[in-house]
Amino acid sequence: MIPKITPPKTIPAVVSPAKTIPMKPNTAKLETLTPIPPKTPPAILSPPEPAASIPELGKPTIIEKGDYASYDVQLDQGKSITCEVTANGRVNFYLLDEENLTSLDLGEEFWSEAGEEDIEKATLEFKAPENGKWFLVIENTDNKEVSATANIRKTPPKAGPSP
Repeated sequence: MIPKITPPKTIPAVVSPAKTIPMKPNTAKLETLTPIPPKTPPAILSPPEPAASIPELGKPTIIEKGDYASYDVQLDQGKSITCEVTANGRVNFYLLDEENLTSLDLGEEFWSEAGEEDIEKATLEFKAPENGKWFLVIENTDNKEVSATANIRKTPPKAGPSP
């Protein structure tokens, strides 16, 4: 059997035109919209590495085999200091300016203002030839890590003979 299609009883003779909807002044224009890119998974961050510890004067510092610890000292020309180092292994003990500290960092030849090599305990006196920053360096030359303690004290000027 074939279905019977029946037309509607009345067909409107006049159709009104579609109403226009006015645009609101703050609406975005569709042609200026850009799609939002899909979310990317967050980057996997590695945990931050601990900051290198700054050695403190008078407290033991662990120095890895082949490494060194340095302490900076600001001195005026003619001022003197006394530096003492005690370690539980063999160390080199230097007083360097910044240029020679950089040479040491780069593995190049350097010159020290004062120092002792292959020691476990040493004291040195230093009088600054000019204003500037100096670096007390304790270099581990032992075949294991070493604990070292450094002390620096300003030396009072020596009194001249009394009249």
